Amino acid sequence: MQISTLIILVLLALVFASNFRYRKVVQTLSFDQQIELREAQRSFQTANIIVLIALFVIFLLVWKSQWLDYKLLLTVFLVLILGLSSIMTVFTYNRLREKQFESSFLKAYLMVQSVRLFAIVAMLVIAVLLLNNPPANP
Repeated sequence: MQISTLIILVLLALVFASNFRYRKVVQTLSFDQQIELREAQRSFQTANIIVLIALFVIFLLVWKSQWLDYKLLLTVFLVLILGLSSIMTVFTYNRLREKQFESSFLKAYLMVQSVRLFAIVAMLVIAVLLLNNPPANP
């Protein structure tokens, strides 16, 4: 098993652990706050999905017409996903803060999102490294 595979598995375990902690904190919120949380996340998730689909279509069009090197194209695609995720996190956090959510919940939300963004960055670095130095076939 390669080291990159192990790193990805550790990152996924870290994301699952932070999600579990986040769900426990969400359960402590009142029913009204849970509804507000879902509404805040839903509006940005819809925008996130639309933009990701558009980015993927652009990725496929550019890849098929070979305007750019696939390594550069993949790197740009992953960086755009990271930037979009960061922007959505900030907007959702600000909306939740405006609605007077508890500081313990806001900390848990930021922790989960930070772990997710860190995992995206690590996977981006691993993908770029594997593209530049592919492993030898056994």
